[in-house]
Amino acid sequence: MTVTSVEYKHNVRGGVDAEGTTSYVDVWYVETDDKNDLSNTVRGPQAVALGLPDYKDPWAPPGTNDSNVYALCTVRDAELLSPEESRLIWKVTLTFTTEGQSRDSSGGGGSGTGNEEGVQDPLDERWRYSGSYVLTTERTSNDKDGDPIQNSSEESVHVDRPSGYDSLVMTGNTALIDLPVRTAARAKCNETPMWGLMARQVYLARWDWSIKYRGLTAYVAHRLEWWLKDGTELWNTEFLDVGTRYLVDNTAKLPKDRYKYASISDLQSKVFLDGAGGPLDKTVNPGGMVINVKVIKEYDFLTNMTFLENPLTGPFS
Repeated sequence: MTVTSVEYKHNVRGGVDAEGTTSYVDVWYVETDDKNDLSNTVRGPQAVALGLPDYKDPWAPPGTNDSNVYALCTVRDAELLSPEESRLIWKVTLTFTTEGQSRDSSGGGGSGTGNEEGVQDPLDERWRYSGSYVLTTERTSNDKDGDPIQNSSEESVHVDRPSGYDSLVMTGNTALIDLPVRTAARAKCNETPMWGLMARQVYLARWDWSIKYRGLTAYVAHRLEWWLKDGTELWNTEFLDVGTRYLVDNTAKLPKDRYKYASISDLQSKVFLDGAGGPLDKTVNPGGMVINVKVIKEYDFLTNMTFLENPLTGPFS
């Protein structure tokens, strides 16, 4: 089976839609010397080697004055025109577009590969990544500069403010599902640095999976959602160090010797503590002391979830 000739015929369509996406449709003729050659051969490496644009090649019709390096070939459709005694003539219609694609559908193929058939094995498909924001609110008694929010008589006031964190969604396929690993990873944060983020900055919020089939082959399709902290924020729980008593002797066993309970007047304005159980000097730290504790358990995602990429493949900085 041999492709004997490839000929560019004409550009039959081109235009721009309301979103600014430019598209073109070109027609090529491909001839083979064997009546048993089918569409895979017509669009395969032999045709590409003779000049037929490959999947993801830019629009640049030969012998013309026009081109567009941002419009890439996304559709390659072969239609039989002339079945003769000893050969076949095919019309190959190519569609080019500047619209972004959610995955590199060439499956790793480049110019000259003739890999326009796409990925056949679902395990060869690249993982897809997307993201958004998870919006929440948080209650605070400090303003944007960390100063206490107070009324005109200098009483503490609590307010709700918008908050949240970034999210990363990934979808992809594996050959098997490891249920013990999935169970162990549930509601955990990262034990070690990953994806350029520190330990305890990545939280596995959701992991959906389903068994699918391609032909007779079973595989597992996954969708994972991660919540990401930024800067120096971690998946820890923080609270203001306030209470109803002071710690006066941490060596004492009896509560009456170990603690001193606040007076009624102190309780009315809250008992602010200094992080060690003693009274807080609010002239030094008017915002109060914040205690940071680790409530969410850690998990080594990268070691146990071997399908995870690190670093992530794609245009990540």
